[in-house]
Amino acid sequence: MIRAMKWVDEVVEDAPYITLPQVLKDYGAQYCAHGSDITTSADGTDTYKLVKEAQMYKEVDRTLGVSTTDIIQRILRIGKSESLGADGDDDKIPSSYTGNSPFLLTTDKMMKFCSPIPKKNNQKVVYTSGAFDIFHPGHIGFLKSAKEQGDYLIVGVLDDSTIKAYKGSNYPIMSLSERIMSLLACRYVDEVIFQAPYTISQETLEEFDIKVVAHGLQEVPLDPSTGKDPYAIAKDYNIFKILDSGSSLTTPDIIARVESRRGEFEKRNVDKQKKEIAIIAAAETKKENGGSNE
Repeated sequence: MIRAMKWVDEVVEDAPYITLPQVLKDYGAQYCAHGSDITTSADGTDTYKLVKEAQMYKEVDRTLGVSTTDIIQRILRIGKSESLGADGDDDKIPSSYTGNSPFLLTTDKMMKFCSPIPKKNNQKVVYTSGAFDIFHPGHIGFLKSAKEQGDYLIVGVLDDSTIKAYKGSNYPIMSLSERIMSLLACRYVDEVIFQAPYTISQETLEEFDIKVVAHGLQEVPLDPSTGKDPYAIAKDYNIFKILDSGSSLTTPDIIARVESRRGEFEKRNVDKQKKEIAIIAAAETKKENGGSNE
């Protein structure tokens, strides 16, 4: 997953959770960067304490509106018609770091994620479309394979209502904006079509000069609005290809993993939120006391 992100040059596997200055030195890194959210070990220790003391730490603003805790809660809600907590308060998360807030897509955010290289006239265009919900290694493997079929990969992202029509009312887990940004961050994706049509028309093929239409190994649901094969025209033109992602992982698999550990994740989320609230309160108290812990 990380290797497929367009800004990543090298990946350090099995890195320690508490970042050590020596690890940065071993890989020739001058700084360790992290978002402005709170990250601590199980005992509450700041995981970046050592690199901060060594003046090797840089902090950047985190993306508001989405977090791992929030995504896990969304998944857990699928199995229940009511909110997760027995007291019905799971949505009332006071922590500003893991709480729910809408992810707002702006042109500034989008431009930072977009590819700076425009399509050239002689490039072979490959097209695929889908939900791309909870972006995972299966998606990455498929997109890499799709890009290898040509020179320029365009990905159409289906809107929420279309996905609900063929997958059910609990889907998608991620919003359209979140799914778009996940794709734009992938190094194999050159262009993204927002709210792409479920059925690929001749007009779409001609407008984008598409030479290959790719799909994964999973069964293709018929168009919910017409009951017809959404790839019929691409098949007629003999440009439709079925590709193997090389991974058996699917979005339902991820949902099943989380659901199988429901109790563990519910406790984890509550404990994490309580810990963050305590840290925030301590920081505010320290600030009111002029920097003193007394």
